[in-house]
Amino acid sequence: MKRNFTKKDLHTGDIIENRAGERGVVILENDCIVYQAGGLDIFEEVFTDDLFVDGTDRFGDIMKVYHDDEDGCLGFNKLFGLEPVFVRRNDKGTRERAAELSEKHDPNKGMVTAILLEPCYRKYGEIFVDPSVKKDISGIGIEAIEDIDMEMSEAPSMTAAGEIKIDRTFVPFPDAENLFLLYNQYQEEWHLQIAEEHRRSGHTQDDSPVFVIPEENIAVHSRCLIVRKDESGRIVNLEKDDLEKAKKYMVRMEERRNK
Repeated sequence: MKRNFTKKDLHTGDIIENRAGERGVVILENDCIVYQAGGLDIFEEVFTDDLFVDGTDRFGDIMKVYHDDEDGCLGFNKLFGLEPVFVRRNDKGTRERAAELSEKHDPNKGMVTAILLEPCYRKYGEIFVDPSVKKDISGIGIEAIEDIDMEMSEAPSMTAAGEIKIDRTFVPFPDAENLFLLYNQYQEEWHLQIAEEHRRSGHTQDDSPVFVIPEENIAVHSRCLIVRKDESGRIVNLEKDDLEKAKKYMVRMEERRNK
């Protein structure tokens, strides 16, 4: 039995078994595995050369391979009593390789958690938190932010086109170390300009700020974020109590949530 098994060791007609116990037949001419329960996977698109899923679906990793030396073609009904030619042991090396691939394709890699305040909906736009905080703010949407500059914009096409310049203005919380309000000063100017035009034309709307830090003489009316930095100044995930620290600066946000 081979300990190091790769795609070049496979033959058409071999039967594979993955972590989930699903079985499939190898068809090298079509570069694929056709599964007994239905569906197929293309080797080039799905698997690494050492037959792990090149992604985060660890259930799809190939753990066993069966081959019939007599005629080279098995079929699912010929497996009884046949020993596999390859069995992947779930040892340290296997776990490290699986973790490496999962980390490589982690959908949250490069993302940070932050609180996003939405003025246009007069409520929390969404709360972005890690799972350890989720139970403390149940009922509020859970996601993550990757591109903070674009996520801050109320008019992303205008920001992308350069009509509203991108800016990162950080305002420290007076009583919370390494916690900051983050907003785009050019977005804020645009928001206030639009609000003034609405007033002049007779439109009525709630123009109150969404976030106020009196100690810093800061009032923000446009979309803004609450973020945390580490000691090196890098933006990192919020901590468990950060929402509570931020609430007292949110203007009428609880009321807006109910609208």
